[in-house]
Amino acid sequence: MMQSCGTVKRVSVLNYSTPLSADTEVEIYSSTQQIPSNLLFLGTVSIGDGGFTTKCSYSEVINDLKQQSLAVGGNVLVITMHKEPSFASTCHRIKADVYKKKN
Repeated sequence: MMQSCGTVKRVSVLNYSTPLSADTEVEIYSSTQQIPSNLLFLGTVSIGDGGFTTKCSYSEVINDLKQQSLAVGGNVLVITMHKEPSFASTCHRIKADVYKKKN
């Protein structure tokens, strides 16, 4: 059985949008914060532990989330779940809703 050294990325897109460039700023909110009203929901993305995952610090997982968001055209992330490293996993595991700001 093969084990992955990378994170597991799951993306569920409901509304497709043009991918954004890698230098686009992505705003990040927690689910308890007031989020802007001018947003179009694109889908969800989650980054988890693939087993023996090594690059899964908080900042590395957030960067992965940003890259996945930009790939589907999103520039706003709302974190809906964050599991910190524990006995079960040494990785941060984060799920977020992806939005695009409407002009």
